[in-house]
Amino acid sequence: MTARRPPAPAPASDPGPLAVIGTLTRAHGLKGEIGLNYYAQSLEWLNGPIWLRAGDAQPARQVAVAGMRLHRDRVLIRLVGVEDRNAAEQLRGLTVLMPESGLPESDADTLYLHDLMGLTVLLHATGETIGSLAHVSFIGEQELWIIEAPGGNEILFPAVPDFVDIVDLEHKIIRISPPPGLLDLYAATIPR
Repeated sequence: MTARRPPAPAPASDPGPLAVIGTLTRAHGLKGEIGLNYYAQSLEWLNGPIWLRAGDAQPARQVAVAGMRLHRDRVLIRLVGVEDRNAAEQLRGLTVLMPESGLPESDADTLYLHDLMGLTVLLHATGETIGSLAHVSFIGEQELWIIEAPGGNEILFPAVPDFVDIVDLEHKIIRISPPPGLLDLYAATIPR
């Protein structure tokens, strides 16, 4: 079998800002299926065009989903132009995105990652400013926040409910209680 990259779709109009909805994992079977760590609520969001991106600095490229299914509580998808296991495996680790304009309006109980970008991050106990939320990555199923400290250095923060106390969109702040020792790793990057 020869690995082929999916053909580039015809140029589409600018989709505007894109929201992360998942990450491609490993190939499944021999016919081009690939696992998807899916962060969205509805699989219907995969029915429209989606975009793939290799890294934050890379441009996203539009692709179409040829099929999807659940297999042992895992989402598997096939993309147009990805016909075999080798081609699917080349896509491993890519971020899956959709246009923010296609997301339903958020309510008090729903937050989208793009709503959090740029918010000031404070220590919950003291109110001390740590930095601002610059980016979100996913390592497996773990959400990792990249907080940019005032000097421009990055702090990697595991965004789990035990460590995130308050997200206040109105005041544009996030209050966190990091695990013991985490900020000590970055002591030189946080002005005191």
